[in-house]
Amino acid sequence: MLGAPMLGASGVAAQARTGFEATVHGDGALRAGRTTRVLGRAFEVRGLARLRPLPGATVRLRWVSRVEGVEPGPWVEGEADARGDFALGVAVPAHAADPSELELEVGEGEAHRTLRVPVHVTPAELLLLQTDRRFYEPGETVHAWVLARDAATRRPLPNTPLQIVLGSSGLGRAGRDVRTGPSGAAHVTFPLPPGHPATTLQVRARVGHGEESGSHRASATQTVQVGRRTRDRLLVTLDWPETQVPPGARFHPKVEVTAPSGAPARDARVFLHVQGAETLQARTD
Repeated sequence: MLGAPMLGASGVAAQARTGFEATVHGDGALRAGRTTRVLGRAFEVRGLARLRPLPGATVRLRWVSRVEGVEPGPWVEGEADARGDFALGVAVPAHAADPSELELEVGEGEAHRTLRVPVHVTPAELLLLQTDRRFYEPGETVHAWVLARDAATRRPLPNTPLQIVLGSSGLGRAGRDVRTGPSGAAHVTFPLPPGHPATTLQVRARVGHGEESGSHRASATQTVQVGRRTRDRLLVTLDWPETQVPPGARFHPKVEVTAPSGAPARDARVFLHVQGAETLQARTD
């Protein structure tokens, strides 16, 4: 039987260097507008496919977009330690978005190799959106609150620009540009016109104003309904300007009908019973 010769450690060292390699640890998640610590190990390639850690290797990293024309992030450079390990803080631009990757150069002296490592970019902020309720009648006001937090630490983000929009594709949209307060929260209102049709609307909040508010920024959405309620309970207020009414004179009662929320109840039928007189009937405007 013929046997292939075994190549010992001295044989590996004797093989000529044929290139460089590197590995990057982690899940490949980067946050837009933040510096991400990237860990990895540099290797030299001996022979056809034998890897050996490369102490002192020069390593350069930067974020790049796979979309043509998008400006890459700045280069950051470092040196591998005695085990070939490296740790570099890569600055990810605020405009960073997928598809993207890390461009990595590893080498020694004048010789180096360029590698591409796929990554995915997530927003640096986290938005929480809440409306005062999910169902509105025409003429009522939609209240929306947004809380901006750091996605990594969950700390509130004060003075964060937000764009909050209410609308639908068929009915148009109304937008508000605001900034969060010291607690990281912002509040906006959207009055609905009295003749607003029954429909579904979307409230959408996104970080940024105007062109700053792109697909790479954090966002949150919530849907609300507009329509007429079927009420089980209404509140009635009865008042009139006259303090005294002589016999045979007229008085002018005023009736206000509202829902429990305080919203006016339009087209509600009202019966007014006056002692000694016939019952009056009317509808609210």
